[in-house]
Amino acid sequence: METGTETTIGTSMETNIETNIETNIETNIDSITDIRQIGMNQNASQMNFTRYTKYTEMVNHFFPFGIGCLLYGILFTISLYKGFHGITMPILAVVTSVGIIGVIKKFGLTIKKQSIFYILGIVLLGISSCLTGDEYLIFFNICGMFLLLFSWLLSAFCDTSKWGFPKYLKELINAIFVPIGYLNGFMKSLINYFSGKEETEKSSKTKYVWLGILLGIPFVMVVTALLVSADAVFGNMFKNVFENIRLPENPVWLFFLLVCGIFGSFAVLGYFADEKIKEETKKERNWEPLLAITFLSLSTVIYLVFSVVQILYLFIGGFQLPDGYTYATYAHEGFYQLLAVCLINLIVLFVCIGKFRDNLILKIILTIFSACTYIMLSSSVFRMILYIQVYQMTYLRLMTLWGLLVIGIVLFGCVITIWKNSFCLFQYAMIVVTVLYISLSLARPGFLIAKYNLADKKADVDIHYLLNLGTDAIPTYLESAQFEKEYLEAKEEYDAYLKANGKIYNDHKIDQDGTYLARPWIYEKMRKYQEINTEMGILDFNFSYYKAGKKIQEKLGLIL
Repeated sequence: METGTETTIGTSMETNIETNIETNIETNIDSITDIRQIGMNQNASQMNFTRYTKYTEMVNHFFPFGIGCLLYGILFTISLYKGFHGITMPILAVVTSVGIIGVIKKFGLTIKKQSIFYILGIVLLGISSCLTGDEYLIFFNICGMFLLLFSWLLSAFCDTSKWGFPKYLKELINAIFVPIGYLNGFMKSLINYFSGKEETEKSSKTKYVWLGILLGIPFVMVVTALLVSADAVFGNMFKNVFENIRLPENPVWLFFLLVCGIFGSFAVLGYFADEKIKEETKKERNWEPLLAITFLSLSTVIYLVFSVVQILYLFIGGFQLPDGYTYATYAHEGFYQLLAVCLINLIVLFVCIGKFRDNLILKIILTIFSACTYIMLSSSVFRMILYIQVYQMTYLRLMTLWGLLVIGIVLFGCVITIWKNSFCLFQYAMIVVTVLYISLSLARPGFLIAKYNLADKKADVDIHYLLNLGTDAIPTYLESAQFEKEYLEAKEEYDAYLKANGKIYNDHKIDQDGTYLARPWIYEKMRKYQEINTEMGILDFNFSYYKAGKKIQEKLGLIL
């Protein structure tokens, strides 16, 4: 009995000891696991803080990114220093496109098919800028080139296939302003390079080359100064070389272009390479459709009544108009107001398509809403054409017709999107606006307006307005019958004024006899345009300026 009891007690003690040991071991393991987990969390936070992205690669590799932006900035400055209208614009557009392709390949990204569209758009706008003398057109060409460039970078660095209109528009706006925060990227890369953080053998050797250049420049300057003073022949030769070198007339503008070209290009690429653009899209269409149904029902009823009036009174014209109105008077007013309404309707459609949930009733109302908008567009176009036939073409009227055409084609995309949510409305709208704008830009509005207004020989053409359109309108005017009449009369009055007063005429003054000379400004305008042509250099050579100057010299037989 005692032996059995002792055995039981011993077994129980061994079991308790083993249990305690296992418990202690498990506790220690859990403690070690907790410690490791804390360490992993700390490491993860550090990794997030110093995350490695394509932008990190740019900063850590001055070659090729930093040196590429440096060279591009120099070309950017040379191309734009004399203005945005020179023959260097298409060259800059091509170099920019080639550079973007190089960056995309360097990062191992895929060059997508839509890149061809962006490249063609950027290059064609660059070509258009050196073909026109229209300052407004050149300004919008530059804006178009930047928007196409940012859109191209968005499609290259992100998957935009599932983006809706609001998301695309938001990221495009961010791409314009957010890169300002990356302007210090070029200096970071340069500092890393000279501090020896780029550890490749090639970069380390190149570093000594740049250091040698920096040390060599002041040495050469000191030695050259001594040699110039030591030998008269050498000094005279050196003097002849440097007396033809002129400092920039506008150093502030030069510095600004250099900063934009070097630091700006690095910043823009850095923003996209930093991989902070969120590709996933939130559920954007979550608004209650009843709100849109109520809102649109009220306006659509008004639009339906207005559309019936347009059809019966304007298009058919067989009904009684209000007192004091003729059909011509009725048709010649209201096109700008209708254009404004069409723009508002287009914005309403964008909001409804992008924010409200699917609803059959809402789709039907939006379709009727769109149909009424088309009738308003037709009414505005009809009124504008009648107005132009009576009062001739102007810049604003031409742009109104162009805007109505754009709205009409984009509106068709909205109708498709109403019934097919997967339709890429933003990309469609971008293609429509880009193609139509490039067509307008290459056609040159000034030339189109002059050609239309001067086609009717019996019409009383506003020559003052025509010549103020710029060099695009000059050759057409000089080849017209109106030129012979207007210029010869202006020349006679101008010569008479010079003979009597002995000074150049100013069209805001009155001569000594109190007689206002109405047309000598034509002569001065020709002088101005020919001076622009003669002062052109290689960098700011413009085909519109050249053609206008050549035609003036051909017709007048003078170098003014």
